[in-house]
Amino acid sequence: MFIVRQRDVGDVRLTRALRGSTCWSAHCLIRSKLSLRLASRRRHTIKAVKKLNVRRLCQPAIQDSFQDQLDKELSKIPEAANAAAEWSHMRKATYQAAVETVGYRKRIHRDWFDESDTEASTMLDDLHNNHLAWIKDKSSYAKKQLYTQCRQQVQTKLRQMKNTWWENLAQDLQTAADTHDMKSFYDNLKKAYGPRDVHSAPVRSKDGTTLLTNQSDTLQRWAEHLNSVLNQPSTFDHTVLQEIPQWPISENLADPPSLSEVHRAIRLLSNGKAPGADCFPAELFKQGGMRLTHRLVYLFSLIWREEEVPQDITDASIMCTSGKVTTPAAITIEASHSCQ
Repeated sequence: MFIVRQRDVGDVRLTRALRGSTCWSAHCLIRSKLSLRLASRRRHTIKAVKKLNVRRLCQPAIQDSFQDQLDKELSKIPEAANAAAEWSHMRKATYQAAVETVGYRKRIHRDWFDESDTEASTMLDDLHNNHLAWIKDKSSYAKKQLYTQCRQQVQTKLRQMKNTWWENLAQDLQTAADTHDMKSFYDNLKKAYGPRDVHSAPVRSKDGTTLLTNQSDTLQRWAEHLNSVLNQPSTFDHTVLQEIPQWPISENLADPPSLSEVHRAIRLLSNGKAPGADCFPAELFKQGGMRLTHRLVYLFSLIWREEEVPQDITDASIMCTSGKVTTPAAITIEASHSCQ
């Protein structure tokens, strides 16, 4: 008997029972010819954006090199007449200077074996060679003893290396927690848990009757949900304004941002935060120097005068999570109002 699924019956071409020379046995060899049609598995991949290795900016030499390279790049481009063009030119120049100076960050998960790769690989190679030598000469008692002793030593050493790595990692986690260093704490926590399994989480349709598993349908449903939540017209009772105490009008609020205000805002940016859609971490602005600050002041003055923000700045990437499953989709919600 040859058992197949009902949907695969068409793939079975010929099935025969082959009897042996002795016919007394009730068991026969079954041979079947199949025509297999294997469909390639579709994988929904999302193009990952390369992250800049901004940790290198902690070195004074790299900071000076980045500022010099950024000054050269910004000096090549003139000041644009509108905010969109100015932001585009400044963005390309800053990103190019960062790539040439700090480069991209390599995403490597290092566990206890990776950090002791040279020593562990040498021991495993010796163990493999001793095993092969014993396999080729099974009658040699000395080679068997050498292989057994080598295996015991390798197992003991690897256990010690693993325990030492875990003890050091636990110590680093405790130190980071005691000093409230959340960046180091979560970095070490990722080492303990390993790489994250990122995949799309199914969501329900608007009426709640259908489970959407296709990526395009899932993105469309999230966009529909966020638009219904965020882009709702606001209504309020205007009589409430009469109950608010009136203060003198501050004329200075109508002035465009000054150099000192922009410089202070850049200094107050937090390090180690995830960049937005422009792929610019805060470290680039903080270490960009005064030339970059002057170009930002000029950009803000254009935005202030035109009352319109470039689209790259108004777009927002929202990561939707459901429990421990993260949806690897950035849903862009366009701003419904210009700069007020």
